[in-house]
Amino acid sequence: MRPDACLIAEPTDLALTRSLRGFAVVRVRFAGRAAHSSQAELGVNAVTHLGRLLHAVDERAAAVRACGGDLMVTVVRGGESPFVVPDHAECLVEVRTPAGRSSAGALDDLRSLLDPQWGAAADLVAHRDGWRLDDTGPAAGLSRRLGDALGTGATFDAPYWMEAPLWQQLCPALVCGPSGGGLHAVDEWVDLRQVRALAAALVTVLTDWQPEADRQPGADRRSGAD
Repeated sequence: MRPDACLIAEPTDLALTRSLRGFAVVRVRFAGRAAHSSQAELGVNAVTHLGRLLHAVDERAAAVRACGGDLMVTVVRGGESPFVVPDHAECLVEVRTPAGRSSAGALDDLRSLLDPQWGAAADLVAHRDGWRLDDTGPAAGLSRRLGDALGTGATFDAPYWMEAPLWQQLCPALVCGPSGGGLHAVDEWVDLRQVRALAAALVTVLTDWQPEADRQPGADRRSGAD
């Protein structure tokens, strides 16, 4: 079986999702040289080099955000003793990429911030590309019908990642769901009125929906994936 379309009911306040950002996580390791802290000039402080990268990331972040992405360091580690110049340090850098841009390219972007004198090596830990709603085809047609039934439209650009790009490899995908909050927290909740509204709209729309009418002749059902 191959679905005609996949609806991902993540919380969007019943707005249709127009796009979502991808992400990448890059690990950067710094190699220094240990020495007693009373003779610091004999060592190479890996934590100091990590600090310089933190500053470089903060300096670059504004330009990345201006292009619809984001850039930040989320985890840092380094050193083992208060009396030893640290010979190792590492951090995790998180990159958010706008739809249409390769998330794997974040590795080269981050490497451009590294000074060769820092003794740093970067590797890509994880990455997923972003996604954009198809302009034509079954998902676009279903999105319009569902938006009409709900009184909303494709106006939401998600700052986070969802599995729409994975489904898009199999069939056209769209994202629309009831409002909620407390994501990944102890008290995660969903608006029951919007759950009922979405269920009612789906019954109305799917009763007479004919995906073939939205599919262009000869079109590949997997096209449009980012």
